[in-house]
Amino acid sequence: MNSKLDVDAFKWIAHSYALRLVRIKGIVENIDPLRVGAGRAITLHEPTDLVVVKVYDPKKDAYVPLIPGSSWKGLFRASAVKLLRTYGIVTVCDGVPRASCLRGNEFDNIERSGGGFYDKLGMLVRGEIPCCLLCLMFGSPGLASHVTFFDSYPLSDVKLGYRTMIAIDRRTGATTRGALFTVEYIEPGANFSFEVDLFNMPNYCIGIISQIIMDIHNGIIRVGGLKSRGFGTVMFKELKFEVIIPKEVESKGELPPLDPYDTPVKLEEDGFEQLKNFIEAWNKVRDKLKEISERRWRWI
Repeated sequence: MNSKLDVDAFKWIAHSYALRLVRIKGIVENIDPLRVGAGRAITLHEPTDLVVVKVYDPKKDAYVPLIPGSSWKGLFRASAVKLLRTYGIVTVCDGVPRASCLRGNEFDNIERSGGGFYDKLGMLVRGEIPCCLLCLMFGSPGLASHVTFFDSYPLSDVKLGYRTMIAIDRRTGATTRGALFTVEYIEPGANFSFEVDLFNMPNYCIGIISQIIMDIHNGIIRVGGLKSRGFGTVMFKELKFEVIIPKEVESKGELPPLDPYDTPVKLEEDGFEQLKNFIEAWNKVRDKLKEISERRWRWI
């Protein structure tokens, strides 16, 4: 068995080749009030205690709300943890500081000794440096992300609302003294752009992203803060997939597998049908991923 060829079968893990790029684009509309917060207001002109995050729009000469790409990534990363653990793939980390697979110095010795691409990739593929699937997908200290979420900007006029709220003492069920606060939120019906790039990701990994998009669209996963108070339901519209692959790769109407566990996926015009095809690829490989995770993410 040629160990280099075995490692080469998983070269999507690294970023040394441009195997393909899958771009998902669409529109996000909030069905319920939406609040992606910027924290407590620090300026006197703000009319509320807790404001939504905004960015300056030179065309309107005003600050407009947005959904930051970092908020999307945090939501998808946390949702992916729950999704995998639901299906028994429990050895995935939370991806927060001091709760990631890597610390960032695991490859220092290889780099100091002049080691190359296959040395680093081999340590990951053989499980010598255990790294869970989600850290491979979303990145970890010392390892770049395969997923890029873009900021979601308003595509229509956005109306802001304000609501005064009060905290409840969970022991007594009564109002907590001195806990009155006012929050700013986006009124229902606003449209925002949505775009995410998936670089060198197997079809089953795209299936994980697709399942989360579907769960958000169906109201299972909510966006932003104050979810327990009825905020955060959104839906996707005009979803479409753009596939960019090297010219020498013949797709034949389907997206080919990227590793021995992957399966081909038929390409569709309709974005939601395409989501279903990728979700099916994820469903097919779940049991095998569970086995890989139980051997400390040793792929070969």
